[in-house]
Amino acid sequence: MLPDRPKVLLLGDSYTKGIGASTRTKGYAYQVAEPLGWDLTVDGKSGTGYIDPSADGADTFAERMWNHPHGAADVPYDLVVIQGGSNDRKYTQAEVAGRINLTIRTSRRLWPQAQIILMGPINPWANVAEYAMVNDKLTTAAAANGILSIDPIGEQWFVPGDGQQYANLENGHPNDAGHELMARRFVADVKKFSSSSGAEGRPHSSWSTTHGSGPASPVADPGDDISWTVLDHKIIATTPHEVLVPFLYTCGTQAVPKGVQYDPAAFQTVYADQSAAAFIDVEDTPAGDFPTFTCDGGQHVTEVVLEEQAGDGFHHGNIEVGLIEVGARPTVTPTFEHAIIGADQLPDIRAEVAVTVNATPESTRPGSKITVKGTVKRDGKAYKRKDATLYFQTKAGGPAARIGSDTADSRGRLSTKVTVTGPGTYFWTTTSTTRTRAGASLGDYASAS
Repeated sequence: MLPDRPKVLLLGDSYTKGIGASTRTKGYAYQVAEPLGWDLTVDGKSGTGYIDPSADGADTFAERMWNHPHGAADVPYDLVVIQGGSNDRKYTQAEVAGRINLTIRTSRRLWPQAQIILMGPINPWANVAEYAMVNDKLTTAAAANGILSIDPIGEQWFVPGDGQQYANLENGHPNDAGHELMARRFVADVKKFSSSSGAEGRPHSSWSTTHGSGPASPVADPGDDISWTVLDHKIIATTPHEVLVPFLYTCGTQAVPKGVQYDPAAFQTVYADQSAAAFIDVEDTPAGDFPTFTCDGGQHVTEVVLEEQAGDGFHHGNIEVGLIEVGARPTVTPTFEHAIIGADQLPDIRAEVAVTVNATPESTRPGSKITVKGTVKRDGKAYKRKDATLYFQTKAGGPAARIGSDTADSRGRLSTKVTVTGPGTYFWTTTSTTRTRAGASLGDYASAS
């Protein structure tokens, strides 16, 4: 356990430096000290890693540790958090593994009493494949050395498609909203590491209103053999403040069937400032009232109703569902999965998308080329890199046909050339996402003779 207001060193790469945020203090590392009660020193250097010192020669993680107070009578740090690894992906597996262990040994040499947390690479575009090797070596090193780890890739802090919302499009790093999400998830993980059991002899919930809207690390209990998913990856909001979660799962063995209590939860963040958290309120739940899962080696579906305990109500969009065994050891953290939430009565607060179209020339001959332009805006601003599909409906009527596509540029502009087949109407459409509605332009008629 850490002392009150522990001294913490958070050392990492450009993400820890705050690159991508509008100001450095809006970087994730500068947002975690207050909610965690830390006396925090932040050391973030762009381009650095366990091996890579960056083109600017900013030194590796282990080398930079020597720049901080060490060897004093009073312990300089109670906790050392090491974030990064993405800049080391070009090295071999052996090199990466060796340098990670060297960094751990250096920390223990300089601050023998300090706990260590390794935090793996992260990317707002969820390009996780290129970081898989480094992430695997970090997880392995943490387990081998008996230290804690935070796995943003495994936890899916960012999922495909999040880049439009959470990335700074100029440098690919998290923007203000992305750094805020990282801070929230980081705080939740650390709080989970330090959580303790509830009242003696009574199951305790792994969740609380101070848990935040983000979950902890998805590291399964080695003794818990459950395999689960959200049925059809969809949960239902029966009201804006209550959700029904259908768990599809398998656990236990046919030879030794048993009933196991699990503690589920659901977390949702819409944009950066609206969130909701639903879980079982331990203060209102007698022992034995957590849902019981049938663990007999077979596949089962259990529907669990969860009431909102914190937030502003649930909305259409992404949601994270978590599950952990009741009474699990404090070192065990939940597993998580993404799902979609929906119900007709919920407000659709996704961003509105406006699409325009302009076909030129408006009078041409069949077989010639026509340029069809357009614009895509999200909440009145250019919707950069948004894919759009061009449709054409003949003057005679009938179903519209897909004839082209384009991706909006940095100003939200669309443009493509197509072959004229006859008179008719052209229009652009865009698909919906968990954060934006579908869009469609009005039609632009062009004659052909």
